[in-house]
Amino acid sequence: MARRADPTPGHQRLLGLAAVAGLAVATALAFGRVFAGRAPTLLLVAAALASVAIAALFERRGLLLATLASLAGLAFAITWIVLPQTAWYGLPSVRTLRAVGRSLEFVGQQARVRVAPTPPLPPLMLAAVTAVWTAAFSSHALAIRAGSPLLAVLPPIALVGFADTVLEDGARPIYAIVLLAAAIAVVFADGLRRVRQWGPVWSGSRTRRLGPSVRGSRPVALMVIAAAVLVPGLLPGFRSGPLVDLSTAGDEGAGLDPFISIHAQLDEQEVRDLFEVRTTDPQYWRLYTLEEFDGEEWRSKDPDGSVGGQTLTVPTVLPQPPGYAPPPDTQTKPFTFRILTDDFDSTRALPMAQTPEAISAGDLGDVTWDPNRGQAFVDGLDAGLEYGITSRIVVPTPDQLDQVVNLTSLQYGDWTDLPGDDVLDPQIGEIADDWTAGAVSAYDKVLAIQRHFHSDGFRYDTDVEVDDSADALLEFLTQTKEGFCQQYATAMAVLVRELGIPARIAVGYQAGTLQDDDTYLVQTKDAHAWVEVFFGGYGWLQFEPTPGHGTHPNAQAGSYLNPMTQSDGQGGQVDGRGEPIGPGRGGAVECLTSGSPSERQLACKTEFLLVPGLVPGSDSGFGRLPPFGATGTPDRSRYSVPYRLILLGFLAVLGVFLIVVPIAKSAWRRRLLRRSREPRDHVLAAYRVFDGEAADLGLGRRDGETLDEHRARLAAAIAFTDGHLGRLTSLATRAAYASEAPTREEANASADDARNAIRELRRDAGIIRRIVGTYRPGL
Repeated sequence: MARRADPTPGHQRLLGLAAVAGLAVATALAFGRVFAGRAPTLLLVAAALASVAIAALFERRGLLLATLASLAGLAFAITWIVLPQTAWYGLPSVRTLRAVGRSLEFVGQQARVRVAPTPPLPPLMLAAVTAVWTAAFSSHALAIRAGSPLLAVLPPIALVGFADTVLEDGARPIYAIVLLAAAIAVVFADGLRRVRQWGPVWSGSRTRRLGPSVRGSRPVALMVIAAAVLVPGLLPGFRSGPLVDLSTAGDEGAGLDPFISIHAQLDEQEVRDLFEVRTTDPQYWRLYTLEEFDGEEWRSKDPDGSVGGQTLTVPTVLPQPPGYAPPPDTQTKPFTFRILTDDFDSTRALPMAQTPEAISAGDLGDVTWDPNRGQAFVDGLDAGLEYGITSRIVVPTPDQLDQVVNLTSLQYGDWTDLPGDDVLDPQIGEIADDWTAGAVSAYDKVLAIQRHFHSDGFRYDTDVEVDDSADALLEFLTQTKEGFCQQYATAMAVLVRELGIPARIAVGYQAGTLQDDDTYLVQTKDAHAWVEVFFGGYGWLQFEPTPGHGTHPNAQAGSYLNPMTQSDGQGGQVDGRGEPIGPGRGGAVECLTSGSPSERQLACKTEFLLVPGLVPGSDSGFGRLPPFGATGTPDRSRYSVPYRLILLGFLAVLGVFLIVVPIAKSAWRRRLLRRSREPRDHVLAAYRVFDGEAADLGLGRRDGETLDEHRARLAAAIAFTDGHLGRLTSLATRAAYASEAPTREEANASADDARNAIRELRRDAGIIRRIVGTYRPGL
């Protein structure tokens, strides 16, 4: 029985498309392991399939048009997956462009400080969606357009190889099997396409669709896959440490930038539990301190305690700095900490309340203790680790701190050092003097600086550009006045040091959320930085410069953080020094001093809501507050991208493109006809111009299609008159294959026939297809 002919190349095309889609899905599944949870992986799979779908829709179009369509699809994918809150009715907006610009600035920083699997932070998801989308589109272009299946496998392998490099989850053969199977499918589909060029592949038999096969080929293929998956586990060095460690975890990893870590945690879309503390006296939980400022960033000279630290065995009393004596009228408090996650802090610093005096319990092993900085380090912080800290809570009164003297740079040089005027603008020192004009004691000056940040238009905002340069510091103090704890802690510590008062920055977490009578849950959203100032006889005391970010737990009425309020006799209020208190004057709102811990926390946490004028929509020193849930803030910093100029430039380029492309294509085709001197060349040039015009309308000659087949297909779709297309096709066939060349008259007639046939094609196509075809890539 005769075999029926191969019915259509559609089977082969669908097989190739399915193979590429499978490769894209396998890549997204394997690469998605760098994120915690299943949702990011599913979103990456959806992005990969969408990229392949767009590539398939524009498969028969030019590569430039397909690339532009893919870029448009990527813009929508980023908007819907990564930045949905910036969309305008589902469409990318200017806010989306701004958010992408901000995220791009943090991609490198987040990649450096994060350890996989990481939460799906916007900067990292932006990079992941872009990478998966690009890899899928590239694979389709290489496999389907270029017919290079081996090259098509390289982008997915690169992505999966990156995931395997940053992850430490051991052998995962299922991902390797799926990826290898998808890669083999792509190679098989391309091989089938090549074999089909020699004749039909699909037979009429339903039992043997591919006809005779090589005996034993399937067992060989299975053996190859099994070897590729299993043999690496038998090789020497499998699961050993990498030759080059690019991660930040462990002892050999790069140091963690504390400010980058704070901003990353505050920006996390999914809040994570870090640790919990059992106590009736919530505090700020400090990890480590930063005492050196070079004009651009704060850092620690001894970030892990290896220089000034001493090794102790738990339980133990913690040695204190020379000359330390417990301040009068203070008492110690017990705190029990329990770590809730393995991915907590790469610095190995123990969270503890200030000022720690003993580690009373816990399976910590040896502890490295730095008495000068009051911080401790252990080998690792694993989920379930529990330990106890005894800390002395020092909360002096304003009158007590007023008596502290001898706070000079000569006595505390290391803690008052600042870069010279060639690095730090002299105006910053002038600002410090101006803000503290009239203040007498060192405490008065520090409190005046803190209060100034709680007024004068300063506003809390995490959606700002992160820049620690001296220029950015001056602009923050005088112009932008927007930022999160990094900007406020940096600015206050520098201003305090400008006055010769010892200051440093502390990094850690706020008290957290009360769970029951004595347990506080600390999460990533509680990451924070504050300022510590040294007062002789009392040690390092905490100050809170960040406005609108809650109240310090020790800001009880009458404490150094919250001087007692009293009436001024005229319907207003003044603090203990007679300073007037108005809306936005931080540190002057009375918190409850009685009641349960939850009541005290509620009163302090709602400080700014209790101050008249500071309600949503009111005009106050903070400016107009946004409604709850609002995203984005006015961009008033000089670091913003010139979006208007970019838009105008894009419109100018688009206008030039719309004008130049039709003129260039028409000029090139006219020139092609004029330069053809010989009759044979003139006929072929006329047919080439006709074929280009037909291709603009989606009716160009297909690969492998003869001139007569092309004519028959067009004649079946369009009613040509006077035989223009038939005469042009016959002359072009003679010019291309016959030994006798056409005459000059026939050559001139072919150009007329081409013009008439083009006119009939365009008339039948309609205005929309004609306009779109004008800008089709290709001549």
